[in-house]
Amino acid sequence: MMTAAVIKGFLISAVTMSLACTWPSAALSESKNVEVEVVAGGLETPWAIAFASDGRIFVTERPGRIRIIKNGKLQTEPWMEIDAYETGEAGLMGLVLDPEFSRNRFAYAAYAYRDSNGRLKNRLVRLREDSATGKG
Repeated sequence: MMTAAVIKGFLISAVTMSLACTWPSAALSESKNVEVEVVAGGLETPWAIAFASDGRIFVTERPGRIRIIKNGKLQTEPWMEIDAYETGEAGLMGLVLDPEFSRNRFAYAAYAYRDSNGRLKNRLVRLREDSATGKG
């Protein structure tokens, strides 16, 4: 059986959490100072973004392309294309560059695919950039 002190503590916690979730944040009141700038257009369902130390921006597109924004311009040719199965929230999803990317050229990606029985599954892969071509 719960004691009165436990019930009182629970109620105080619940009310405090409710107020914290509904109280206007300072960030919202200052949002009028936020500037929005389009970095790249013409992307098909961009999903994940990763930043390389050399200034390139890697962007995944859900249909399976990894694109590069270099010097503020979206490169025409994809860095790599993956045979991802695109449906709903599935396709080429996450991308992260290895912490030592500038040295080892590794990137990691998560994507959905259909197995030989037609089942939708997810896969995590390690990719490597060709230092000669700059492509994955």
